[in-house]
Amino acid sequence: MAKNSVLLPDESHCRSDIGAILYRDRKIYAFSAEINEVSEPSSIFGYVEYKIGISMDPTDVCNYDRRLFELTTRFRDLNKLYQQLSTIHKQLYLKDVFPQFAPTKLMGSNTSETIEERKTAIVNFLNFVLRSTVLCKARVFQAFIDSAKECTEASLNEKPSEDEAPTEHSIELD
Repeated sequence: MAKNSVLLPDESHCRSDIGAILYRDRKIYAFSAEINEVSEPSSIFGYVEYKIGISMDPTDVCNYDRRLFELTTRFRDLNKLYQQLSTIHKQLYLKDVFPQFAPTKLMGSNTSETIEERKTAIVNFLNFVLRSTVLCKARVFQAFIDSAKECTEASLNEKPSEDEAPTEHSIELD
C-alpha cells in the first residue's frame, strides 16, 4: 500500500491501544460508542464538548475483559471527521449507506434540541464507523481516536477536576 493511502497498511502503524485493537481484534470484541456526557458552554461564545465512550465487549468473556475508552471532542471536529470518512467511503465504493449527520448551525448551536440532534447523529455515525472493518483502518479515524484514554466503569461517572484541560483533536492526513 502506498504511503499516501487513506488506510493504514497494518497494525504496526497504529499509535494507540484502541487503534491497534480496532485494527486487529475485530473477532474478539464487539465495539460500540455512546455519549457519556455533554458539557454546556460557559458563555455565549463557548462551545459544547461531547465526552464519547467507546466500549469493547468481548465475544469470549472467559478469556477477555471488557475494555472502555473515552475521549472528549467538539462537534466541529466530529463534523470534519464525518466529511473525511464520507469521502473515503465513496472513494472506496463501500456498500453500506453512509449515515446522515447533523447539520452545522451558525446560530442556535447550543440549544437543547440541537445538542440532542447532534448526540443522536454522533452516536449513529461512530457506531457505523466502528462496525466497518475498513473505516476503522482509515488514517483520519485512527488519528481521531489516538487521544482516547482507557478507563474503568467507575471512572466514567467521575467529574473531571478543574485543572484538566479539554482535549483538542487535529485530524489531518500525514
